[in-house]
Amino acid sequence: MLPSKCFALMAPCMLLAVAASANPLPETVPGLPRGASAVGIDVTPGLPGPGTGGYQSRVIQPVYQTNDTAPDFLGAGSLYTLEDVRFSPGPWAAPQARSITNILWKFQCAGWTAGPLFPQTNTPTASFDTVFEFWNAGSFTLSPNMLAPQTAPFAVRIIRTTVGNDFTWDVSVTLTVPVAIPADNCWVGIKYVNIGTYGTTGPGTRLYDGSAGSSNPAGENALAQLVNPRVDGTLPNLVGLTTNSLGRERSGDNIFLGGTAGGAPAEHFSYGTVLSLQFQGDAAPPPPTPNFTRCGPDLADGLTTQSDTLVGDADRVRWHRICTSGGATDAALTYLDIDTETSATSVAIAVFSASGNRLACDSGLDGSAGNSQISFGVGRRAEFASGGQQYDGRCGELLASTGTGNGYYIAVAPQGSSFGSGFLVNVNTAAPLGSYALRLRTNVNGAAVGNSVPPLINGTEYGLITTPSATPGFGVVSGLDPCSGLGGVVWSRFQLDQPATGNNYLDIDLSDLSANTDTVAYIFDNQGNELAFDDISGPLPDVAQFSFGADSPMRTYAPNPIPFEGNVPIGNAGLPAGTYYLAIALFPTQDLSATSGGRWHVRGTSGSNLTVGAHLYTGTVIPCGSADFDGDGDTGTDLDIEAFFACMGGNCCATCFSADFDGDGDTGTDLDIEAFFRVLGGGTC
Repeated sequence: MLPSKCFALMAPCMLLAVAASANPLPETVPGLPRGASAVGIDVTPGLPGPGTGGYQSRVIQPVYQTNDTAPDFLGAGSLYTLEDVRFSPGPWAAPQARSITNILWKFQCAGWTAGPLFPQTNTPTASFDTVFEFWNAGSFTLSPNMLAPQTAPFAVRIIRTTVGNDFTWDVSVTLTVPVAIPADNCWVGIKYVNIGTYGTTGPGTRLYDGSAGSSNPAGENALAQLVNPRVDGTLPNLVGLTTNSLGRERSGDNIFLGGTAGGAPAEHFSYGTVLSLQFQGDAAPPPPTPNFTRCGPDLADGLTTQSDTLVGDADRVRWHRICTSGGATDAALTYLDIDTETSATSVAIAVFSASGNRLACDSGLDGSAGNSQISFGVGRRAEFASGGQQYDGRCGELLASTGTGNGYYIAVAPQGSSFGSGFLVNVNTAAPLGSYALRLRTNVNGAAVGNSVPPLINGTEYGLITTPSATPGFGVVSGLDPCSGLGGVVWSRFQLDQPATGNNYLDIDLSDLSANTDTVAYIFDNQGNELAFDDISGPLPDVAQFSFGADSPMRTYAPNPIPFEGNVPIGNAGLPAGTYYLAIALFPTQDLSATSGGRWHVRGTSGSNLTVGAHLYTGTVIPCGSADFDGDGDTGTDLDIEAFFACMGGNCCATCFSADFDGDGDTGTDLDIEAFFRVLGGGTC
């Protein structure tokens, strides 16, 4: 499809049309869809990469968008233009925090890129940097210059852009760091420069557009002008507002001259066209009107139950707003549990922040008998009934939220409904409607947390571990909450018949069943106290492992090459006989640490879903012989050496140690000789 107008820099229209007919453009350019879109990459120097903090949904939508009709030619100076942008009317009309996260724009290539229609070059793609400069609207005076001297933009983003052989391209980019907009309007400068020439402050070498100092991109030959598209300014914006006022820097001095439209050297134009441009950003969606509210007074400690009914049409989704005077946090030993147990109708539930972020949801997977359950804060409380999950705080922590404009919103919808950020509910219209009970239990106002319960076993039930023994476990998928994105925890249980202290040992090897995972592992006693933690002691990529008790000899269990020496975690005092719980999750996790035990509390936060498990090994190490081999009280003498070799020959003195010097059960071997001389030299067996 040809542009709506012929460009002065190109051949006459008829010749252009004939060329297009005789040599149609290829359907695709390698790596780039023809005439559809091009992806920009934010390469702005000095900006940090995306954060790696906790997961939080965001509501992203267009906050400024022109009407995007047929493109047009801007002429000389088109590769450095200014556009005025207002965010009202639209999602940013009301005062609020404003951050641009994505930019979508359009441009045209006139006689530039390769292909049968553009024989000047033979490259299938071309790359350059698109620079977006953001100025406060107060920086513009229009006379004598549009932009006051020495004025700097409050933000700059440099986008590495690659295009193929076509006329019009749509480009989109997700910014590495969003641009915070301080007011409800701004001016935006758009400049196309050679790769890497802008630096941090500009001005950069502009691509050829007929202005002084512009040049062709590196590696390209005989390029004609690249032009911005424009849209019909007589049509209203789709989102936001702009005037028909446009800056076009055509003198090459990077200063936008004021003046009236069209008069040389005036660069301020005001006529019926505007730039094709879309900004996307965070926006605060309006909260739903709650059917029930527990704010002022806020949600009380203990159990609160609200009975209600889902009926047809608008009442297929019911909203509950609650305020919490305190947070549901691990450190404070507080919680908020939400479920639909005792309901006559199975329903799905979701929790949203006051700004519309989806925090947690469930559609009958975590409660008993198809009921839904959500649990925030510290664990661990017993399941409501068999088949349901324990209330273990797996959905994360909540801060206090109370007062006007705050609180949390709970959506109740037919089972099978799904939920998204922005208070979005995708209703399952095929599910039955009826009565339900929304139950909330908390202690955020200061009530005691109460006793904890042991975790339900979803891993290996090892039973009684005798000494010596090799007890295999089995691999279990760690799990991933489909709503919160938080990883699961695999719980196993074992009982030691003898203490793993002194000459006895207990080795816990994750390398076989948790291969190629970054695991985190805990050991709790039968009172819920954390006794041991490990993250990186096993083989790469940081598989956990434990070793308690005897420190010799070094033990290995294939395929794990890392020895078990009784010192993981370092400084451990072993384990007495008794019952223990082993928790395995993928890195990272949250817990109460050993100082706030008694709750078997571990929360997975990895976002991964891999198989984990462990094998358990116990045994007894016979003590190695002493350097005072003959037992006469003098250590490491010639008499000890003579007595050792005499004993190896079958003539052991009454006070001599055994010829099985290393205690491995084989007598008089080379290993015994090697162990003797290691100990004689001051080493260990």
